[in-house]
Amino acid sequence: MSAGTSSLGDSDTLFRQVADTLPLLVWISGTDKRRTYFNKPWLDFTGRPHEDEIGDGFVGVHTADRQHCLDTYVWAFDRREPFMMEYRLRRYDGEYRWVLDNAKPLFDAQGAFAGYIGACFDVTEFRRAEAERNLANDRLRLAMEAGRSVGWERDLETDRGTWFGDLSIFGMPSNIHVGHADDFRRLVHPEDRELMLKSVSDALSRRSPYTTEFRLLWPNGTVRWLSARGQFYYSRDGEAQRTLGVAVDITDRKEVEESLHRKERELAEAQRLAGVGSWQWDRHTDTVVWSEELYRIAGRDPGLPAVSYEEHPQLYPGESWDRLRGAVQTALDTGVPYELVLKMARADGTHRWVTARGEVQRDSTGSIVGLRGTVQDVTERKRAEEALSSVSGRLIEAQETERARIARDLHDDIGQRLAMLAMAEAELKGLLPDSAGDEARGCLEALQTQTGEIIADVQTLSRELHPPRLQHLGFMPAMRGFCEELARQKSAEIDFRCENAPGNLPADVSLCLFRVLQEALHNALRHSGVRAFDVHLRATGNTIDLAVRDGGAGFDIRDVNQGLGLGLTSMKERLKLVGGELFIESQPARGTTILARAPVRRS
Repeated sequence: MSAGTSSLGDSDTLFRQVADTLPLLVWISGTDKRRTYFNKPWLDFTGRPHEDEIGDGFVGVHTADRQHCLDTYVWAFDRREPFMMEYRLRRYDGEYRWVLDNAKPLFDAQGAFAGYIGACFDVTEFRRAEAERNLANDRLRLAMEAGRSVGWERDLETDRGTWFGDLSIFGMPSNIHVGHADDFRRLVHPEDRELMLKSVSDALSRRSPYTTEFRLLWPNGTVRWLSARGQFYYSRDGEAQRTLGVAVDITDRKEVEESLHRKERELAEAQRLAGVGSWQWDRHTDTVVWSEELYRIAGRDPGLPAVSYEEHPQLYPGESWDRLRGAVQTALDTGVPYELVLKMARADGTHRWVTARGEVQRDSTGSIVGLRGTVQDVTERKRAEEALSSVSGRLIEAQETERARIARDLHDDIGQRLAMLAMAEAELKGLLPDSAGDEARGCLEALQTQTGEIIADVQTLSRELHPPRLQHLGFMPAMRGFCEELARQKSAEIDFRCENAPGNLPADVSLCLFRVLQEALHNALRHSGVRAFDVHLRATGNTIDLAVRDGGAGFDIRDVNQGLGLGLTSMKERLKLVGGELFIESQPARGTTILARAPVRRS
């Protein structure tokens, strides 16, 4: 050993033997700062011979760490104090490994400074593990901050806890906070404190995890919602020792939920005011969901499941179910929505009239997976319509009665008197002397002609007011005869065609269609500007259609819809009374079609 290590004395050999067996990298330096000794583990680590290691430099130290090592080394020599430093040292395979170097000053027997002795150990794996821990902690911290969450650990014996994560949800900076559990409990909203504590207490008694939601009240008055989940940990003897948990800020979710609930309440109130309920049906599971208002309309308990599709015949009995089933099947086959007025059977045995609307629902592939729609209670409107129809019916009945009376008066009184006048005129013509001039005879003949025309007009008017053919000959001959007679009177062409007409119709349906034919043809003669018309009567299934067409001036349907004339209004009201409908097709300069559709049999 050199003079720098003379303080080791006779124990030098023993020291070397011991040093070579240590799992440490040992080095010694003299008072001149030169390193003079390295043990075998050091030389094995670096893979360099002893003579290459000794000197006043830091052979094998990473260039990025070398100046730091030199500065620390010089600082220690100047003060004769222990020092510790970390640096990267190149291993025999070329890899740089982190080592922790711990050095102490050496003194000889007289107490004089003799240099330094140091020992290094490889801390690379420790640093990597620490880096991984730091990375994991950073990831956890970032995740908790991103998720607006806080984790905690609580010692049940001391009732003290540690909180970490996004502490801003507590109204404090994000960091680690250690404190008494009461610090947290005081933040819990007074109205929620008892519920939160009960959730924890119940979980402890059941030895189970707990989940609870509550509000925090910050010192500045801000209110935030938290969702907390916790788990207890027990000693070997079964005593609860600590808890771990996490709390997430769910204020945004709560606000969305509250907004959704508010909108649901507003929708329910709007449905209640409008008498409209909504529904959805999943065709694959036959699951039906009703709104609260639909339960009320149907008079059913909202606590019970909605009526399934298979049970709908109970809800819409008889003809209403047949119509609804057909509309649903058409919607499922074609995607066409429907709107029907149906009779609904309520749970208490009463009935309501409803307007049922439905449309298809599709999945992401476009396949029809169900239906959704609304049901509107129109009972009061239906009653009002029925009352109005009753009044209209009585008015039309009174009108027909008055028409019949006037027709009888025209035929039995005016007609007879005109006939007598015609006979008197003929008799007067026979009494004229031969000496009467041509002028007198011409005046009398003109008077006879005029009287005959008046008689014909009165007879026509009488038949139009109360058509005897309809009563004595039947529906078809009466309509054909009317068309032929009107064509002669007005010098017009009326092509009357009939297909599959039923042998007999209810009297009110026959009279209704006859009046529609009269009104439609008279309107066409007055407004179309043409003298050729087509009348087509056709029965299909349970309905009969009467179509009156012309190729004349036509009109704008929108103008008609804004205010129907008396003639069209009369036709619509008559058809409504017998359960029929009126359809109008027209365009300016393209003619007009009036289509009346009525049931063949009255229900």
